[in-house]
Amino acid sequence: MCGIALELAQPAACVNIAAVRAWDSHAALHPRGPDHCSTHEVHATGARAVLRFTASLLQLRGRQPCVSPGVSDQGHILCFNGEVFGGLDILSGENDAARLLAALAAANAAVPDVLGPIRGPWALLYWDPQHQRLWFGRDVLGRRSLLVHWPDAAEPRLLMSSVSVLDNSSELDAGAAGNGRVVQVQGEEGAGAAAGSKAVATVAGAGGEEDGDEPSGSDGFWTELPPGLYSIDLRSASSGGDAGCDPDSGGARSSGSGGSSASTGTGAGAAAVGEEGSNGAAAEQRLERTFVLPPIPGSVAALTSSKSPDGGGSHSGCGSGRDLELRVVRHAWRDPLLRELEAYRRAESLVPAAAAAAAADAAACDGSSSSSSSSSSSSSSNSSSGTGAPGARQGAGRGAVEAALGREGPRQGAEDAAAMALPLSLPRDPDPCSHVDELAVCLLNVMLAAVKVRCACIEPRSPHPSAAYGALVARAAAAAAAAGAPGGDYGCPVWPSWRASDPQSYDASAVAGAVSGAVAGEMVQAPQLPLPPVMILFSGGVDSVLLAALAHRSLPLDVPIDLCNVCFDGGKSPDREAARSALAELAAACPGRPWQLLEVDATLEDVDRHKARILSLLRPAHTVMDLNIGAALWLAASGQGTLRLLPRQQQSAATGTTPDVVTGTVAAPAAADTEQTVLPAPPAAGGSGSTGSSNGADALLIPHYGSPARVVLLGHGADEQCGGYGRHRTRFRLGSSSSSNSDEPLVDNAAGVASGAGGVANLGGGATGGREAGRWRALAAELELDVQRLWIRNLGRDDRLVADWGREARHPFLDESVMQLLLKARLSSIVDFALPPGQGDKQVLRRALALLGLPAAAARVKRAIQFGSRIGKQHNRREFGSNRAANRKNAGGVALQDVTKAAAEAASKAWVKPPKGQRGGG
Repeated sequence: MCGIALELAQPAACVNIAAVRAWDSHAALHPRGPDHCSTHEVHATGARAVLRFTASLLQLRGRQPCVSPGVSDQGHILCFNGEVFGGLDILSGENDAARLLAALAAANAAVPDVLGPIRGPWALLYWDPQHQRLWFGRDVLGRRSLLVHWPDAAEPRLLMSSVSVLDNSSELDAGAAGNGRVVQVQGEEGAGAAAGSKAVATVAGAGGEEDGDEPSGSDGFWTELPPGLYSIDLRSASSGGDAGCDPDSGGARSSGSGGSSASTGTGAGAAAVGEEGSNGAAAEQRLERTFVLPPIPGSVAALTSSKSPDGGGSHSGCGSGRDLELRVVRHAWRDPLLRELEAYRRAESLVPAAAAAAAADAAACDGSSSSSSSSSSSSSSNSSSGTGAPGARQGAGRGAVEAALGREGPRQGAEDAAAMALPLSLPRDPDPCSHVDELAVCLLNVMLAAVKVRCACIEPRSPHPSAAYGALVARAAAAAAAAGAPGGDYGCPVWPSWRASDPQSYDASAVAGAVSGAVAGEMVQAPQLPLPPVMILFSGGVDSVLLAALAHRSLPLDVPIDLCNVCFDGGKSPDREAARSALAELAAACPGRPWQLLEVDATLEDVDRHKARILSLLRPAHTVMDLNIGAALWLAASGQGTLRLLPRQQQSAATGTTPDVVTGTVAAPAAADTEQTVLPAPPAAGGSGSTGSSNGADALLIPHYGSPARVVLLGHGADEQCGGYGRHRTRFRLGSSSSSNSDEPLVDNAAGVASGAGGVANLGGGATGGREAGRWRALAAELELDVQRLWIRNLGRDDRLVADWGREARHPFLDESVMQLLLKARLSSIVDFALPPGQGDKQVLRRALALLGLPAAAARVKRAIQFGSRIGKQHNRREFGSNRAANRKNAGGVALQDVTKAAAEAASKAWVKPPKGQRGGG
């Protein structure tokens, strides 16, 4: 993983950097890549422009140390933030970014041909010196962050970065007061381009567009770059004194405005688009937009001109005072699977009632011949059996498998889904007559391959520094407790580190001292135990438990797995209780694994302490929901808290076999009369205490634990593809194509589940014909929209939050093969809203968990992280007075700068119980 950044400007603007907004890319990118950080600068010979590439490196692949940016012998430059899980041959011990740079350099101008087959998340910046072309983009799903600032009068540089500047209050204020501008994709053609454009134009980020606040895709300065591959040909740059920067357009001109045609690509744009036409690639390139690279402000330009060697006027090589017009070209994906995922459209035949209605209409129009009538009635009966009888076979699962295996498609489809042939032994036998079980088994095989590659592509390197920090604090606490330090005053650094003003200082000198002491022999050396290579963000729900069960089948049995859970309610949140219950169920269903539940306990005060940093990471997202989700995710990704081990694991921990992550050794057992292996947690607000609920009353707690894992597995994409949100059930019930902004489940208590189940069941029983077809079509459209806007709502934001701790987010549910299988499956095999919450939503995932022997987790009702951790409830109470008042204002969609106003309005409308004697009544 890397942090990547680009500055593109006219040379004078680079020389006179003090005249424009200061931007410290090293400071912003270093937390993402602590292993290496450097800058490489080049001058474009075809234009008066300087390109400055900066990248930081967290090296998870390759045995030899690498640098970033990567530079070839011919001058090619690659800043790569991602992972290559397929589509490029990478030898054992080889770094994937270095291999990709070699492939791109050898490909001449055929960059799309190299990147098309790549499987895995990526964002990149690539400079081709031979053709003087800058390439940049994100993978088809946008799984890695890449922000762009188009030049304007205030900031005349083109800026791209993985993340905004950290703790830059002036820039933060400028963004918060942005003009509501959203850089939209214009002039595109094709289903995929239209989908991306629709997501930018209609999606309110994390909600709130109904109130008119600015979508999260832009904050007035930074904009989320839509997924895709783009290029700028600096040889075709044109200049002119009358091409002044329009401040209202941010220095950028849409290709669809000013009379230019994006579809035809006239003028210089046509030359840029057409020069690869030898293989027909020109037809797959479209002019995306033009933008103006302005010179430095007039006062500085005059100063620069006065210092020119020729004694007067502007110097042509150091900024001429004239605008430089550049054109951005978007390159269509050439890989069939990527085109399919970009468009993300489920075939009409896979939407059960809709397919039946279409068949019936076609039969009526054709005059109802005997053959067509029988076909129509057969199709209708199959469809109704899918909605009314969940166990009835539809035959859709087999068709999806055939298509995904490539038996009905191009060769690439067979390669992507080859993992489906892997055998997966199951503790429960699937029902051979159930289309849901058939799809669940196929999904388990594909998911297993996705989890395996994400657990395997991790070279054993130094553990995360929070692990060393936790070991240091634990050692200091043990020494202080043995010495009888009063009142829990351990005299050691703050724990967790985010309770200090600088969350990532880690007290380097103290850690170094602990390491030197161990090397000097102060610790007894013992055989090294494996360290957890991955950490799973663990709510105890369907998605996270499924990831844990598949990670168990992907890693050696003696390797621990960290399951990280965050709570804002003193250890009593719904997710905390669910996580402890799921831990016990996992230990029973997956025996022999050293499962480690890492409990992170935080408060709103912890969020306030680092609010400026979190807001910087969120940018351009900026709603209350973004902050609640972002704060919970950021604190969880720290991997610092209390470790909970089950009773079967107590013996190894209590006898000193817990590895010391400072040295990679195991501490010797303490003497019987001074045993301090397990200590009471130091007093802290929101602590979980020494015992938990009935699910973990006998568990062993280790108070100071930092996860050494550099990789975090996340469940992104499961709800969007499998109907996990409450709004999906609502959309199916209403049969409307209008969008809902609520991510909260439809019900959140037992009474609600009962009433919701009855309502849906009655609704399903009486629905027929076109009404039923409308419901399925509406649900399919809602799922399609959710997947298409994942990049703008979740993926870029959450990549920035997790990576800030020097950990890499990986998303098995967004593996290309997993998505292909689910997209080709019949919708009624994936979800069945005739069943109540906890059963019908994410039906196929729940069945997969049940087949793995985890029925309790399979029946758990969905809760989003802001609700399950209780941060949303705590924040609503503090800012709006109550949850009810917050809900009246749709608090999740309120822009952060409008919270005070919205809270005041909610308070003014709140009902107050009148005193006795003043109540009305008859």
